[in-house]
Amino acid sequence: MMTYVGFNDPQSDLYGSNAYDFTTDYDAMSGEVFVETTSSFSSYHPVNDTWTMHIDLYNELGGRWGERTGVIAETQRLFLSIGLGEVMVYDLANLGSYELWTTTGPQDVVDGDAVGLAYDPISEAVVGWAGGQLHVLDVENRSWTTVAGQTPADGNDTWGRFAYVPCEDAFIAIPGFNDANVWLYKK
Repeated sequence: MMTYVGFNDPQSDLYGSNAYDFTTDYDAMSGEVFVETTSSFSSYHPVNDTWTMHIDLYNELGGRWGERTGVIAETQRLFLSIGLGEVMVYDLANLGSYELWTTTGPQDVVDGDAVGLAYDPISEAVVGWAGGQLHVLDVENRSWTTVAGQTPADGNDTWGRFAYVPCEDAFIAIPGFNDANVWLYKK
């Protein structure tokens, strides 16, 4: 039987009023899936079949609305929710702690909608794509830089179909909808 920790009404607290405004990422260190919804920042532990609410976003912030993308910066132990002009950062080493960051450099990824995000463990940086060139977020300095190279122009609405492929040291993406071509960007 599934257990809910910290939820008054699990259905409402977890899903909020808009099931499309979710962003998730798997944390290999804890074995949990972290989820930001309109109403909460929570985690699911598949071994224990347990959901835990860490932050009640609806009561603290009035909810989180819009199609952002989430990524875990593994080395830094942070979950970043990026898009629609915001970088919300949740501290996985201190669950319940969060901060809205201001980043410098090109803001293409920050201003995008359902952009591609992946963590590059080699450079220990977040890589984002909102169409056009790739951008790298130096998490320590909160600064974006642009990566030289060619990528497809349409990068919005990747819906999580953007990932780092360790064996190729490359990024793979499927932009747009079902009829889009797959592309690979080798570093």
